[in-house]
Amino acid sequence: MKNLHQYDPLNPVKCLESHLKVLVLKNYTGGEEEVGFAKFFVFNARVVKEINFAVCDRIAIDKNWMTDQLRLLQVEARASQDARLKFRSGYSHLQTNYVNSSDLSIADPFS
Repeated sequence: MKNLHQYDPLNPVKCLESHLKVLVLKNYTGGEEEVGFAKFFVFNARVVKEINFAVCDRIAIDKNWMTDQLRLLQVEARASQDARLKFRSGYSHLQTNYVNSSDLSIADPFS
């Protein structure tokens, strides 16, 4: 896996600098791409308090898997030293949440 660099500090992502408090990654398996994606937030989210990994039910979370994930995520170098990483098992890859396309026609569908 390539070593990830921080984003360009001259063009900071505002939510990573001051807003993002909780991140939830669903259907996490700990594969190379997912680890790389998660590491971006581990290294750059300065005020995050909690990163929740909803681990796919096909993955057996044991001590070796956890140790390997923490090593791959390089948590000792995290941007927010207060951040807690939580791994929860049993997330079904079949669980989905859909938003009706008609809801996307309003000005702010997330309000």
